[in-house]
Amino acid sequence: MKNYLTKISFFVLPILLTLVFLEFYIRSKPNDYSYKNKYLTENAKDIETLIIGSSHSFYGIDPQYFSMNTFNAAHVAQSLKWDYFIFDNFKDRMTNLKFLIIPISYFSLFYDLEGGDADWRIKDYKIYYDADGPSWKYNFEILNRKIVPLVIHAYKLFSGEDHGINCTDLGFGKRTALVDIDMDTSGKTAAEIHTVENFDDYDSNIEILEKFIIDCRSMDVKVLLISLPSWETYRKHLKADQLKKTVDACLDLSGKYDNVVYYSFFNDRRFVLEDFANADHLNDKGAEKISRLLDALIVAP
Repeated sequence: MKNYLTKISFFVLPILLTLVFLEFYIRSKPNDYSYKNKYLTENAKDIETLIIGSSHSFYGIDPQYFSMNTFNAAHVAQSLKWDYFIFDNFKDRMTNLKFLIIPISYFSLFYDLEGGDADWRIKDYKIYYDADGPSWKYNFEILNRKIVPLVIHAYKLFSGEDHGINCTDLGFGKRTALVDIDMDTSGKTAAEIHTVENFDDYDSNIEILEKFIIDCRSMDVKVLLISLPSWETYRKHLKADQLKKTVDACLDLSGKYDNVVYYSFFNDRRFVLEDFANADHLNDKGAEKISRLLDALIVAP
């Protein structure tokens, strides 16, 4: 029995040590989550316009084109619950905040990061934002990635191929080059992913939006609900009732609260094919265009 355990230990121990090394090595390297948490901790008092949201705003709204001191606190697949977590965590320090920009995508009101295909990203909030989470497993990198991608990620960090931080100093997402995007396929695929079978998360997301709005009203902050531009091959595959419910909710909130305005650029003809990275995401050119438009709305008398 002793010999058996010894043999097992010789096999298991190196694997455990490798996993422990990977965990600590990856956590020791900077990433978008740790960077944004640090930036907000150190600079919250100076931020005048805060942008939150998912990949649509992470890659779609660039703070460098705003007249006011602006920061993009969006993350890929970030749901409204985690938007609010970041805002709530820093709102008392954002003493100069004047505008909060909340992009409401086709899926935003019907989506929760928990329980979805991207729920592994919850570990980024637990580890790098020190958030509470639904399960202990989200406290570890190694429990939320498959081993091969984890090793590849660690190697790229070690070799310098991946610098860890994939956003600009102001939080805007730096995109890798996209080659030969089929806009028809991109639009259909994204629409299918973003269309839900039921509206179970709608009420809870509306409650979160109202928490944002009420908090901002007490801070004398104006909330901009916006629908970002999308390409026609995405729009034509959307479910009419889900889209209508989204637009109606934004209009209702803007009518109910005096510190809320709603702007829709969803089908804005000023955005042409060359402004898109794929059917539902702007590229850098499109991001500059929408950012300048939003800035003009903010600074307008």
